[in-house]
Amino acid sequence: MSAGKEPEGPRHGVGAGFADALSFAFADAAVELCGLVRLSVSDPGAEPSRPLHAAALVLGAGGRAPVALHGQAPGEPPQGWDELLTGERGLGARAFPSGEGWSLQASGPGARLELQFEPLAPAAATGFPEVPSGAHGLELEVQPGRVQGTLEVDGAEAKLHAVAQRTREWGAPDWKRLSLVRSLGLWQEDGGGALALAARPAGAAGHGEESTAGFVFAPEPPAAVPIADARLSATTDTGGALVRAGLELWEGEDSDFPRRAGGQAVTGAELPTAGMSLTCSFLRGWMDGHAAVGVYRVLAPEGSAGGRAGER
Repeated sequence: MSAGKEPEGPRHGVGAGFADALSFAFADAAVELCGLVRLSVSDPGAEPSRPLHAAALVLGAGGRAPVALHGQAPGEPPQGWDELLTGERGLGARAFPSGEGWSLQASGPGARLELQFEPLAPAAATGFPEVPSGAHGLELEVQPGRVQGTLEVDGAEAKLHAVAQRTREWGAPDWKRLSLVRSLGLWQEDGGGALALAARPAGAAGHGEESTAGFVFAPEPPAAVPIADARLSATTDTGGALVRAGLELWEGEDSDFPRRAGGQAVTGAELPTAGMSLTCSFLRGWMDGHAAVGVYRVLAPEGSAGGRAGER
């Protein structure tokens, strides 16, 4: 697992195909309240190149279908995540450092939130696992935490106290040689959890041909521990929506048994984002016999066979 270094603000002008995104995903213990806010800046490679800035918001509450909003617009991108990112349909979002954590604001038709993110462990920086072609080109930083604040869906307001994950990803993947990238993050109340990453080459038949990586978040003392082998499985329904996902985490090459984790999908949504499709599914799960919640994400070119839950 290669080490990465998170750039301070959104980067742009690096070259065609480069994208930089900051996202926050969260869910309470019952996955009654959950959501994801994603801010991104990308260079689609048009002539002349015009960076896009986008904001995406997915909120679910009370078992109802989630509110999923996305907006994007060409033009000069913001210099910081604290500048309001606004797309069409009245969607806006921003995030800015607050002490050791982050403050997050987002709003759009039928949805609004104001949250504080408090980290529970140091951030872990890595690259997505290399596929044989070396085509992934993505760096990643992930940090488990908690959020608290106010969330409103369809006019109903609720106070939120939930576990969460902050994700920063940047790079220029070669989508001609790469089918999709996917991840499963699971979080526990004490700061424990796990993350598995998978990169699938173009033309691969399924997850058996993916390159994978992962690490475990240890709560005491807080640490992100790389693991030798991560095996990420997913089961979908006939429409391609996620039903369940599971992890086998082999901590060392000489380990006799893996640590296991997984969960059942509760709700989710698919979002377009600058020519890509981002599918987010929230899970009610477990790890080492204890309760966990989390999010399963698949990023693939829009309209490709790699969308939805990433399992074929």
